[in-house]
Amino acid sequence: MSPDVPIVAMTADMIEGVKEECEEHGMHYFIGKPFEPSQLAKTIHEIINKQDAKRRQASRTSRDLIQPQILNEKEGMKQLGHNKELYQQVLNAFYEENKHFVEYFNKLVTSKQYNQSREMIHKIKGSLGNLGCHEMHQLAKKSPICIRSQRRRTNS
Repeated sequence: MSPDVPIVAMTADMIEGVKEECEEHGMHYFIGKPFEPSQLAKTIHEIINKQDAKRRQASRTSRDLIQPQILNEKEGMKQLGHNKELYQQVLNAFYEENKHFVEYFNKLVTSKQYNQSREMIHKIKGSLGNLGCHEMHQLAKKSPICIRSQRRRTNS
């Protein structure tokens, strides 16, 4: 069973340790019998609020992922037939795939692994253009030249 499915344990067994045992089996909500209907309603309300918060977190907008002045949503959506839902999925996938890009890229450059750093730039460059991140796309186009220049300086 998925841990995302909320389970409410309802039991007349109020002995110490029963709640902990229920939690061990994936039941994270506990109501002892006899119970007040308002207690059940409150528990259900709590479950719904938690699930709504999870959904909101999972469906972050593109503005949460990339600064608005960098991202041209109209241009990016144009690439995907103006399908906002698909565009959002692509943005989320791009974010997940590249959230550690700067850290990895810096490690490669610092350790003088210039070929790998150029490959990273090449990989991300097309995605930036297709997503509507034109300024970053232009920077990515110039980066291999800077990397070659740095490589020459360190080899001389």
